[in-house]
Amino acid sequence: MSSEGLVSNCSLIGGFDSYEENYDSDDVVLEQFVLDVLDFSSQYGSDISISYTAYNISGKPSKFPDYGDFPQTFVMRTYGKWWNEAPSCPLSIMPQNNGTIQSQDYIDISFEQEVYPEAVCIYETYNPGSVVRIWAGNNEGHWRLLWEGEPQIVEHGPRIFSPKLKKIDFMTCLIRLEFDHSQLDYYTELDAVKLSGSRTPNLPLDLNNISTQVKDLKLNTITNDMDMSSALTSLSLLAQHYNALLEDINQEIESPSSHTSGPFDDLPDETVLRIFSYLDLTSLCRCVRVNKHFNRLASDTMLYTAINLKVIFIKNCGKQITHLQLDCCKYIDNDCIKQISESCRNLKGSCVNVASMDEVAQALGTYNRELISVDFWKTYSLTPVGVKALSNCSKLEEVDFGWCLGVSIPGDSMVALANGCRGLRKLFMAALRGITDRDMYPFINNCPRLQQVDLLGIRSITPQVCLRFFRSVLA
Repeated sequence: MSSEGLVSNCSLIGGFDSYEENYDSDDVVLEQFVLDVLDFSSQYGSDISISYTAYNISGKPSKFPDYGDFPQTFVMRTYGKWWNEAPSCPLSIMPQNNGTIQSQDYIDISFEQEVYPEAVCIYETYNPGSVVRIWAGNNEGHWRLLWEGEPQIVEHGPRIFSPKLKKIDFMTCLIRLEFDHSQLDYYTELDAVKLSGSRTPNLPLDLNNISTQVKDLKLNTITNDMDMSSALTSLSLLAQHYNALLEDINQEIESPSSHTSGPFDDLPDETVLRIFSYLDLTSLCRCVRVNKHFNRLASDTMLYTAINLKVIFIKNCGKQITHLQLDCCKYIDNDCIKQISESCRNLKGSCVNVASMDEVAQALGTYNRELISVDFWKTYSLTPVGVKALSNCSKLEEVDFGWCLGVSIPGDSMVALANGCRGLRKLFMAALRGITDRDMYPFINNCPRLQQVDLLGIRSITPQVCLRFFRSVLA
C-alpha cells in the first residue's frame, strides 16, 4: 500500500506528524475510514449504479454534516413497521438463534490497519437511529460483540453515533453493523464509518483474577532444598507419554459407556426430536458430536424443514423445505434456483436476486404453484415473458417488480398476472415507466385483497386510475 493510500484513509492523533516513524508508539491512536465493503444484506441502489449503494460508505464523509436524501450515501431497503406487516413477512426461522434485539439488515466493512478498537463513529445523514449492534471480526471468521442497544427514535438531523464499546483481546480491521429500521419513518442513510484504535491492548486489569492466580502458584511452598532436577524429569516423562495419554482418552470416549444418552435413551425418538427442535444451530451441531444416538437424531431432516441460508447452507435441500431465504447468498446462480424449484415442490416463499430471471420465473411458474411471495427488485433481466409465467402461481400474494426495467413495456403480462393471481395482497411496480391505465384496471377489478401498492415513478398512469386503485385498496 502506498503512502498516498495511508494518507487518504488513515490519520493519527496524539501529537504525531509522521505515520511511518511513530506508528509503533504506544500513544498512537489510528483513525481510519472504510477501505472496502465485504458484504451486506440489502441496498436501495443496484450494482450497475453508484446511487444509494453500499459502497458509498467507503472513504471519508462526502455529505456530513449536511442532512437530507443524498444518492451518494448507503441506503438499505426497509423502514418502518409495515414491512413486518406485509403478507409475505418471513416467519422467524429457528427463532432460538435470534437475540432479544432483532435486526433486518447488516453490512460488513474492512479497514486498512488492524487495531484494538476504541471507538466506531457512524455518520448518519438521514433518519438516524437504526443501528443496534456493532461487531468486531478476526481472520478466522469469529465475531465479538462490541456494542448492542435498542433502535432509537431521535430528532431529524445529522449525527455521529459512537456508543461506548466493550474491550476485546484481539486486533481487528473487520467491523459489522446491524440495523433495526422499525422505528423509522423513512429510509436511513449512512455517509461513512470511522474506526479508531491503537495497537496496544486496552483490556482492563482484573485485579481479583490476578490475585487468585498468584495465590494458586503457592510460591510460599517452594524451598531451597526442592529437588528441581526430579521435577524436570517428571515433566519430561509426561511429555514423552503425552500421545499415549491422548490415545487412552480417545479409547475412553469410544467405550460403550460413552454411547449412552442417559435418560434420553428411555424416550421415543419423536419426543427427543421435539426437544431438539427448540435448540439453536450451534447446540444441534454439538449434539451431533455427543454419540451415535444424538448424531442420528440431531441430523434428522425434520429439524431443517425451514432453512435460512444466511445462517447455514445445506447442499441437498430435500423435499420437506417450505421456506428458503436466499437474499444474502451471492453464490446462487440460475442453475441453483432451477434445481431448487424442481426439488423443493413444497416451497411457499423465496427471495432471489440473480443475473437472469426469465428462466427462473418460468421454472417457478411450472414447478412451484404453491408460491406465495417472490421478490424481483432491480432484476433488470426480467421481461414480460417471466411475468406472464408467474400467472400460473395462483396462490401468489406478494410480488415486487420495483425497478425491473425489462418490464417497463409489459404488453399483456400484467393482465395475465392479475387474472391468474387474484389473491395478491402486495404489488410493487416502482419506476416501471411504461405501465399505463390499461395495465392497472385488471388489478382493480380482480384483486380485492390488495393492501400495499407502490406506484412511485410510474409516469404514464392518470390521477383517476390512481384514485380508483387506492379506493379499492382502502375499501
